Amino acid sequence: RYIRVTVDLEIDSTKSQDVTDRTSELKTDVYALLRTKSFKELSGEDGLRTLQTEIKARFDQKLADAVRNVFFSEFIVQ
Repeated sequence: RYIRVTVDLEIDSTKSQDVTDRTSELKTDVYALLRTKSFKELSGEDGLRTLQTEIKARFDQKLADAVRNVFFSEFIVQ
């Protein structure tokens, strides 16, 4: 299986430098999360919405309230 995802973040402007400073760490967390998902879990709108929620929750653990929203400009699962 193959997944291609482009994640866009809406970030609190007062915390943007914190997010920038920890970009590599945050990307690694997203990669780790994606590796736990099956094709079925990522399929359909429910899968997409669940993943959005889980990514935001992970970011909130690292940087409380820095990320306001998670969006996907690309989301392909084959």
